[in-house]
Order: sequence, then C-alpha cells, then structure tokens
Amino acid sequence: MEVWSDACALKLIWMLFFRAGSIWVLRMRSKYLSYAPFWSLNEKYYGYSWMFPKLLKLMNKGLHFLKIHVGNDDSTFFWWDAWTSFGMLYTFLGHGGSSRLGVPLFATMADVRNGAGWHLPSARSDKQLQLLAYVSTLPITEVSNMPQWSINGNSQKTFVSKSIWNMIRPHKPSYHGLNWSSTKQLYQGTLPLLG
Repeated sequence: MEVWSDACALKLIWMLFFRAGSIWVLRMRSKYLSYAPFWSLNEKYYGYSWMFPKLLKLMNKGLHFLKIHVGNDDSTFFWWDAWTSFGMLYTFLGHGGSSRLGVPLFATMADVRNGAGWHLPSARSDKQLQLLAYVSTLPITEVSNMPQWSINGNSQKTFVSKSIWNMIRPHKPSYHGLNWSSTKQLYQGTLPLLG
C-alpha cells in the first residue's frame, strides 16, 4: 500500500512540472516555490502544509523520471534541476561545487550562458571536466526548456500511475521451476509440521 501511495504522490510532483494551469500547482508554486526550486527544499521545515513534506521525501524517486531538456529559458536552475546526464549538479559536484565554479547556488541557466556560450571557469577536478565536456555538446537554441517525464527511457505524455507503481515497487523473486513436493521431502523430519 505504501508503494501505491508513493506512486500517487509522484503524480503531484509530475503536476508541478506539467500542469501549470492547475489551481493546486499555482498554490504550491506561489507558497513554496516562488523563492527556491522544488529540489532544494528541506522536508524538515515546519512551515509546509501536511502533504508537502511527503512530496519532498520522494524527490529522489521523482528525479529518476524527470529530466529537463535545455533550451534558452531562464526557468531551469543550474544546480538543482536534472538537466545533465549526471542528475542534479548539486549532488554530482558536492556542496562546495557552487563556490568552486563561481556559480551562485540559485543561478538559472540564463545566468551561466548566453548566445555566445557558457560562462564557466576551467575544470579543477575530474567531475568538473566531465561537466564542461557535457555542456560543450549542448546546442544553444531558441526553444524554451522542456521537462520530460520518462519511464525506461520512453518519454511519457501523460502520467500513468500503474507504470510508475511497476517501476518503484519491489519485485519479488520468481519461484518458477521450484518443485515444492521435493522441497517438502528434503526437509521432512527436520521441521515440525503443524496440522
């Protein structure tokens, strides 16, 4: 039952990115997301409504399905949104990544690049080198940033709770091929049988 609840709560995270016209989304954005990105919020803050910390606990599961395709928009946060193949840069480069790269913690993509290219310093670590190599492959386009919800690499236009549930639920081992009668004979006499 808990896994099903998580799948349904992930729909609310999905709505934050794909249902901008929803009254609930407008309320959450104005109340909690007007000053910081969703992925940077702390679930232990006591000013949230009862449901919002439950969504924050599912951040890592949500990041598994969401990726931002970078365009020219300034709505994508450099450190917090999953726009690279490395996931969130805050996690990939660590807590000190912001100061080492000289990019403010709440900078948007527009703050670190323009039509001429990226405003990033030379790499000083292997991970920074990986990041610089990655961003050098991104074209600068006139298209807005696009969030994408994917299941097993397949982009989804709608949220299907059953598909998410199948992805996040624990899969039990298959007992196919196990001969239960021979197992009973193997343990007969060693295990007390009731009834």
